[in-house]
Amino acid sequence: MNRVLVAAVSLGATLAGTSVQADAGRLPISVVPTAYDLTIDPDASNLSFTGAGTVAITVRAPIRTITLNAADLGIRDVKIDGRIPATVTLDQAAQTATFTFGEPVSAGKHTLSMAWTGKIHQSATGLFAIDYTNIDGSKDRMLATQF
Repeated sequence: MNRVLVAAVSLGATLAGTSVQADAGRLPISVVPTAYDLTIDPDASNLSFTGAGTVAITVRAPIRTITLNAADLGIRDVKIDGRIPATVTLDQAAQTATFTFGEPVSAGKHTLSMAWTGKIHQSATGLFAIDYTNIDGSKDRMLATQF
């Protein structure tokens, strides 16, 4: 099993009761990621992966939801500061996940943790596989991404 450390996730949020709007295709800006500790475990032969991690975030104003980009992911075990769990709502059409917390998350520094599963694509989307033939004629597979 290969481990890949990833250092890029887009995070955004909506304020409790109001919304910090963003341009079309961009996430709201009321939550700012400041550091990432993410691990992805790809299973190239089964074209799938699992992952888990934490993201240090700065919340600019109290929130009840956080929305992030999430194409073809299953997300679970979402918590703020290891103690406030979230309900996860996936929007496949918008390719986003929204985390709704049972209590407000105060302004300030927090840690967002989560685990996920995903599909390895066979076209240049997200994490994808490229099958090729080695010089000795043996078949092999490499994984790539475009982010």
